[in-house]
Amino acid sequence: MSSVNPYTTPQGQSGVGLESDYQPKIFTMKGRIGRLRYLAYSWAWGIISMLPIAIAGVIAGAAAFAGTGEIGPVAGLLIILGYIISFVGTFGMAKRRLNDMDRSGWLSLLLLLPFINFAVILFLIFGRGTQGSNSYGLQTVPNTTAVWVFGLAAPILSLLVIIGVLAAVAIPAYQGYVEQAQTGFEDRGIDFRSNGTHEIPVAEAMSYTADLKERVEAYAIENQDFPAQNADIGHHYKVSSPYLESIDITTGGIITVSFSKEADSIMGETLVFRPLVNNDGYIEWDCSGGSLATEYRPTNCQ
Repeated sequence: MSSVNPYTTPQGQSGVGLESDYQPKIFTMKGRIGRLRYLAYSWAWGIISMLPIAIAGVIAGAAAFAGTGEIGPVAGLLIILGYIISFVGTFGMAKRRLNDMDRSGWLSLLLLLPFINFAVILFLIFGRGTQGSNSYGLQTVPNTTAVWVFGLAAPILSLLVIIGVLAAVAIPAYQGYVEQAQTGFEDRGIDFRSNGTHEIPVAEAMSYTADLKERVEAYAIENQDFPAQNADIGHHYKVSSPYLESIDITTGGIITVSFSKEADSIMGETLVFRPLVNNDGYIEWDCSGGSLATEYRPTNCQ
């Protein structure tokens, strides 16, 4: 007769339910995924969502550079598509990660809440999944080399993608801005395309006198006469520009700009702005006076 030794260690079922042949897929909303797969799969979804947004950025930049908005709706639709893909990927991967921790996927809606979503993301990244099967299915197969590589590199890769998208949008927009700024200077008779040393000082003179012209005009309207000195319009002859020695108001509201030694090739020269009343009673400005050579003047002052 056989007897059972009560002190014998029970035979456990080691390994049962801890290993699985379940191979998860990236583009699905079902099944569990662990921490590294969550990072790797989320990165893959992010890349796909960024593609239409990046294309939209290039289109929008090209439209801004060309000065047309005809392809704006196309860019807008691409951006919407990118956000939809990102939305599906974000909440789909969060649901699967929560399921891996035997928690309801509905908790992924917490990602919509400011500040709380940051804590949820940390929980999704660092929370430990259930060993073996749980209420939401089987445990996944061990991580492959690719999962390890992309999972660990996901934060860096995501940052590079964001920088690339910002560059795709910002560079064309900046080029468009520079082009518009250049056109604006040319419209005022200032040409920056040459390599001379007079362009910036002359541009400074045009900029500083713009405000003074308005003050002279306001004084003339109020007093029915032009100012005769700086004090009449509350102006001090010295200005903050290193290229301008002084700007003076004299009899008749005449504005005289003198260039300093920092202006190099036009040091000591002057540019004079004289207010004239036209036949309609409006004030116009003539800037052909002064000693500044014609070649250095804005086109409207030659």
